[in-house]
Amino acid sequence: MIAEVKVQIQESDRKTAQSQDYWDKDRVYSFDEYFELEEHAPFKSEFRNGKVIAMPNGTNEHGLIIGSLHFYLKLAIRSLQAKALVCNSEIKVFITAINEGLHPDVSIVIGERANYKKNKAITNPTIIFEVLSEGTQGYDRGEKFRKYKHLPSFREYVLIEQDQAVVDVFQRLDGGIWQMTSFIGLEATMSLNTLDIHIKLSDIYEDVPNVQLPQYKMDID
Repeated sequence: MIAEVKVQIQESDRKTAQSQDYWDKDRVYSFDEYFELEEHAPFKSEFRNGKVIAMPNGTNEHGLIIGSLHFYLKLAIRSLQAKALVCNSEIKVFITAINEGLHPDVSIVIGERANYKKNKAITNPTIIFEVLSEGTQGYDRGEKFRKYKHLPSFREYVLIEQDQAVVDVFQRLDGGIWQMTSFIGLEATMSLNTLDIHIKLSDIYEDVPNVQLPQYKMDID
């Protein structure tokens, strides 16, 4: 336990040092300045109305889930012959209404892509995916979701648990109401209504070792 705490402290110190090397915490940046500086930084960060916040590094499981998700989404879209673009986390989303730039794990633009200033970011994602971790799930489910809601194009939000087979899909209904549907267990199939896409959870988690069965599913069964 002591060793684990020490590693966490060292990781926190490392991120703080990295952030201070690249960003002045007392300075208010423009998005253009942030974009140019982040291109050379060894870590991702978020642009929050002039302030730059370093993002935590993802786990191996996080990366494996994103890789599978990206692959199966592209296959599904190709089979539909739909005009849609699947974007990875390197492609930023700029939210004009609140002057913020975020890195979704995966996003999909349906139709023509709208760019912010010469491809520095996209501004019209329709579906956004976030793979949850212990440190980010509160932010992803709460504040970050509220930020994404400022995007007029935003219609579906997909939250994927990292260590157990659970996917929550939020769909925007008429009147701005958001409805959540949960898909639980590796035998379940995630459905996206905006594009009529269906992906097995066993495919999303196919390379992730020791994926747990959610306890509440066991209780229901």
